[in-house]
Amino acid sequence: MRIDCKKLSEARKSRGFALTEAAEEIGIPPSVLRRWETGKGASPFESGRETYPVMALLKLYDIEIEDLYYDRDIDRLRKTFDIIEMS
Repeated sequence: MRIDCKKLSEARKSRGFALTEAAEEIGIPPSVLRRWETGKGASPFESGRETYPVMALLKLYDIEIEDLYYDRDIDRLRKTFDIIEMS
C-alpha cells in the first residue's frame, strides 16, 4: 500500500504537534519526519516494516496505518474484499 504523505502531515497538525515536536517525541531528526511528510526519500511506511518510529508515530497521532493510505487504494481494497466475500 502507498501512503498519502499529505495525510501524515494532516494527522500531525490535527493533533496540534509542530514537526520538530513530533519528531522529538518519537526520537527521530525533524528532517527525517519532513521527508516522510513530503514523500522525499525512503519511507518506512511503504516498506511494510513495522519499525519503532512508525509505530511510535502512529500511537502519538492516535491513528492506524490504514488512515494514511490513498483513498483510491482503500476503494480498490474494499472492492477486492467485496468480491472475495461474494465468492
